[in-house]
Order: sequence, then structure tokens, then C-alpha cells
Amino acid sequence: MSSWPIPNGTMPPVFGAIGNVATCKTQGFLVQLSIASPLYNAALSVYYLLVIRFQFSEDDSRKYEPWLHGISIIVSLFTAIVGLAFDLYTEATFGCWIASSRLRSNAFIFQIFMWLIPLSLCMVLITLSQIAIVTQVREAERGSRRFSTLRRRSWSEQVFWQSIWYVGTFYVTWIIPGLFLFIWKFFPQFSAPWFGIPIAILTPLQGCFNAIVYFRPRYLRYIKMYEDEAEKLPFTFWKTMVCFFMGPEKFEDMITSQDSALHGTEEGH
Repeated sequence: MSSWPIPNGTMPPVFGAIGNVATCKTQGFLVQLSIASPLYNAALSVYYLLVIRFQFSEDDSRKYEPWLHGISIIVSLFTAIVGLAFDLYTEATFGCWIASSRLRSNAFIFQIFMWLIPLSLCMVLITLSQIAIVTQVREAERGSRRFSTLRRRSWSEQVFWQSIWYVGTFYVTWIIPGLFLFIWKFFPQFSAPWFGIPIAILTPLQGCFNAIVYFRPRYLRYIKMYEDEAEKLPFTFWKTMVCFFMGPEKFEDMITSQDSALHGTEEGH
């Protein structure tokens, strides 16, 4: 939403500010609610840790899913509601969020406990979980090499690589904004106005990155299933994308149609 929810007439003037107090508080609430994104990434990291490191089965891991969902949702909702209850949301340079004002001079304390600390804890938890996962997979690989050098990837290994991609998107999305926010608050002499640009660009892309990672295994599976059709079907990547949204049956129809067209052309000659 950028700066448009900021109340019109804010001084000093803010480019694009055409909102009011209600739109500003709404944006602040939604921005604070977005802390659920790193919390969910931390929950995913814990899930992968249970599956890979502690060898939890799918049934066992499902017992903990409500807790992982509950913590992520409750913490994000609680902090967002606290911001409304204490009237913390106001103009914050590039949008509305928790900021100091004439009525609230201790906003920085809320920023620390409602954003910086949860984000930092998520980063630490994800990093430690990933280290434990990598260690476990390496040990498993060493043991498996004694029996076979050409073995099919197990479910745990697939989960491991999927976790690598999820964690990678988390780092890309949050490390730079988190670092800039840290510098902005603790070392303001080194901050710059353009610090808000990567924050505004990267933070909303978390969901897009997660969607790409989510569809990745399906894409690889369909590519493997139809790799023999690559010569008959150009642009295999885009045809594989059809499976994501329309199912493999549609892909089979495309193959059949392509085969019919090829045979018809050959018969015509």
C-alpha cells in the first residue's frame, strides 16, 4: 500500500499520502500482522527438524501442526492488536506502523518487543534447525554410500532440499530489511532514505517466494514424468506449468493433441 494510507496533510509532507487516521491504523495493523510470515517460516523449520533430524513420521508430525499454526497466528494477532490498543500506529516515513509521536514517545520499546525480537528469534531458530538438518542428512548419506551409490532419493532427502529453498527465501526476504531496520534504530547516523526501498520490495514478496518453493516439487515431478516428450513438445517448462493449475489430465490432452497434429502432418505429406 506504500504511503497512500498516511493521513493527508501530514507534516512534513509525504509523497502520495491521501489517507486518513483509519487507513493509517489499518495499514499499521496489517504491517504488524505480517510478523506471522517469519513465524510461519520458523514453524516450517521446526517441522523439517522433526521429520529429518528426529525421524518423525507424517502421522507423528501432524500432532504438532496445530501448535505450530497456533503459535504463529496467536503471536502475530496479539502483537497487532496490542498496537491498536496502545494507539501505536502512525506515520512512519514510508508508511504507517509503530512510530514515536507526541502521545507515544516510547514506541521504540514496542518495536523491539513486537518486531525485532520475534524476527531475531526466528532467524536464530531457523539457522540452528538448518544446521542440525544438514548434519543429519550428511550422516545419513555417509551411511547409505556403503550400500549403494545409485539410490533413489528418500522422502527425508526431498524434505531436506525443500527446506533449503524455504529457508533461502526467508533469508532473502528478511535479512536485508531486518538489517536496515536495525541500523535505522540503533545507528541512525548511518541510515539513508533509500533504506525503505528494499523493505518495501522484499517484504511483500515472501508469499510469492513461498509459492514458488511450494510448487517446485510438483514441477520437478512433472518434468520427470514427461521428459521423453521434450522433443515433441517445445516449451516444456510452460506446458508443465499447466499441471500446476489444471492437473496432469490437461497435460495428457495436450500430448494427445500434439501427437494427432504430428501424425496428420505426416499423412498429408
